[in-house]
Amino acid sequence: MPAHRKIQALVIGLVALLLLVFSTDQLGGVPRDLSNSATIKSRQWVADTREQLRRDPPEIVVLGNSMAGYGFDDQLFENLAQQKTRLLWRKGVGSAWFYLALKNLVLAESKPRMVIIVFRDNKLTRPDANVWGGFKNDLDALVGQDTALVDQLSYFNHKNAEYYLANYLPIYAERNLWSDKIKFAVEQQVSEGILGIDSSELISSLNRLFTFNGIKYRELGNLGYYQSTRLEPEELRFDHNLQDSYLPHLLELCRRHGIDLVTVRIQRLVDIEGLRDTAELDRYIDDLADYARQQDFALIDSTGKDWLERSHYYTNDHLNAAGKQRFTEVIYREIAQRNLLAERR
Repeated sequence: MPAHRKIQALVIGLVALLLLVFSTDQLGGVPRDLSNSATIKSRQWVADTREQLRRDPPEIVVLGNSMAGYGFDDQLFENLAQQKTRLLWRKGVGSAWFYLALKNLVLAESKPRMVIIVFRDNKLTRPDANVWGGFKNDLDALVGQDTALVDQLSYFNHKNAEYYLANYLPIYAERNLWSDKIKFAVEQQVSEGILGIDSSELISSLNRLFTFNGIKYRELGNLGYYQSTRLEPEELRFDHNLQDSYLPHLLELCRRHGIDLVTVRIQRLVDIEGLRDTAELDRYIDDLADYARQQDFALIDSTGKDWLERSHYYTNDHLNAAGKQRFTEVIYREIAQRNLLAERR
């Protein structure tokens, strides 16, 4: 066979292989390992939370990541609102987890009258944010019958290097698995086993230690924080990203069950100190606010207000005790002013 024919056959073969990979991965779905230690821990958290919701169903549920975990006091809010309030959070989770936690955990065991979602930046329309690595364990523990929706919105629509490496390179997948196992072992053995401290409490304590000793987040060791605040322009096109996000699905769930949805954008430390250009992000929030008015749900935006100050933060975005109290009180006031805490009609 002439050389050019061999090259032509090779190209055709490669194209065929790529088409095969592209088509069969959607048929097979995204692999999930429910037996690894980190996912088992996530599943245990789901089981424990499910039992608590069933035993003592709340009237108000708050969903978020560590920003809410360290920044929202559900007991204080409950005392102010005089309505049973429960905060559910996992480190680093995004909109995929918000949807699954509401549908397959909260609504499976209770029927709250209000759901509050605490988010930052553009996370309400970023279905691909924080869905790999350790974050995937929390999703896998909740996905249930929503596998096809989650695969499509969070993975198939955003095929990148991470997607192909995790799905088609066994060594890379094993690396992630062992990374999770080591992280789990450190959290369990060092934090919880030896010190007798929950891993999240240990992180909070270290934040306090470094802040009180004058080691600020500006130091080189926290360069990753600044990198995490960078947003690409295509990620801030609200109308373009909306339909392929979980936000319409969250709204549909709330409407079906007669739940008031309140979304709360929490201000980031980098914005308080004016260290990034927010013009495009501001436009995104303006579009989100228009959408909230059209769809009749509440958007509370703490950014640009005088609600939080530099002294309310530990390192990075987490709030300290004073910030947590302040943020909770402000959110209660904003919700009360909208008359959302009145008795059901």
